[in-house]
Amino acid sequence: NLRVIKRTSASLTVDWQAPVSLNGPISYVVNYQVGSCIIVRFPGDNQQKTPGAVPPYTLSGLQPFTSYTVWVQAVNKEGSTTLTSASSNREKFKTITDAPSQPQQLRHMNTQSTSVCLQWRPPLHLNGVIAKYNIMLAEGRSVNPLTNSTKSLAKQMTVDGNSRNATVTSLTQLNWYSVWIVAVNVRETDRKQLTSPPSDVVEFRTSGERKR
Repeated sequence: NLRVIKRTSASLTVDWQAPVSLNGPISYVVNYQVGSCIIVRFPGDNQQKTPGAVPPYTLSGLQPFTSYTVWVQAVNKEGSTTLTSASSNREKFKTITDAPSQPQQLRHMNTQSTSVCLQWRPPLHLNGVIAKYNIMLAEGRSVNPLTNSTKSLAKQMTVDGNSRNATVTSLTQLNWYSVWIVAVNVRETDRKQLTSPPSDVVEFRTSGERKR
């Protein structure tokens, strides 16, 4: 009866029932697997002398939005010999979504008098399914996105999480702009939006109208 009773982006808390017949005091070995890597945990002070429920155990240090296969074995000793039970059923549990890392390699292309095309690559660590990208433009150069208020933005737009490019229009001719983007995930447990750190800031200057 292995089950998960609490999930976070970095941990899984599980519990299980003790074997029907203990045959002496037992301890437990908790195993979990991600990909081809198997990790073995030995919960401290977990000796059990009577059948029944086992105190919950938390597997920590896990990766967000990742599936783990978990199973438990009971261990007791007969003299100097360690006896290990057959393992419980292997159950697959998944950690929940967290904020993504920053979007990568933002650059501007095809800069016109009132528009610019932007391209980027997704975060190295998605930590979920990217729901959207928010694009922010501020007038001027040497803008710090961590201290710049959204009220002072010249333009802000949102594109789908599958997008890798966007065209920003209605800009002012012959003007300097600073642009950056953030990726946004939505946590499945409460629909909270989780925003990445901002990408590197890219600066560009719009052109003037061509003379005819």
